[in-house]
Amino acid sequence: MPILLLGVLAAPNAVIAGIGYLAGPGFAVGAQTTVSPFSTAHGTMPAFPILGGLPSGHGADPAAWLLIAVTPLVAGLVLARFAWRTNGWTARLRVVGSAIGFVALGLAVLAWQGGGSIGTGDLSAIGASPWQLGLAVTAAVSVVAAGALGVAALRERIGRSAGRGTGRDAAAAAVQRLVVLTKSAAGRDNRQGEGKTDDGGSGDQLAG
Repeated sequence: MPILLLGVLAAPNAVIAGIGYLAGPGFAVGAQTTVSPFSTAHGTMPAFPILGGLPSGHGADPAAWLLIAVTPLVAGLVLARFAWRTNGWTARLRVVGSAIGFVALGLAVLAWQGGGSIGTGDLSAIGASPWQLGLAVTAAVSVVAAGALGVAALRERIGRSAGRGTGRDAAAAAVQRLVVLTKSAAGRDNRQGEGKTDDGGSGDQLAG
């Protein structure tokens, strides 16, 4: 029961360490040890069940790399979508900056609270680095969100250019139709005038 209780209490710390792993910097499980997607180096761990989930080897497997890539991608795209709903680039950049700052600061605080040390020996450093986690999340989400906003702005500009081109074509077609109608009306007036002149001449001849 004590081991089970300690495992339940350490679950939030494990979640924060997992966030550090997905973000890239990884986390420490002791002095001079690190666990990250790029490499894993740790010695003999205490016989504690939750530590049995630590990765081993020289790097993450393809499934983990896929999750590492998808996580900031989805976060950045969602943030860009919310920011695009506002009017003006100043408001959009304000939304992106405030959201990223809030998330980075929140994760840094969580990493600070979720880490620590157990004594002064091998377990003197445990958990993710607060500043490394905040910096990694800021960089990844900022790049994705900025790229998504840039693509959206480019699409909007292309659409406006196409709309202006369509408007010019429609205006030219309208002018052409107006010219044709004007010529047709002028032709009808000329024919009607010639008919009236012919009728008047015939009447004069009959009267004479």
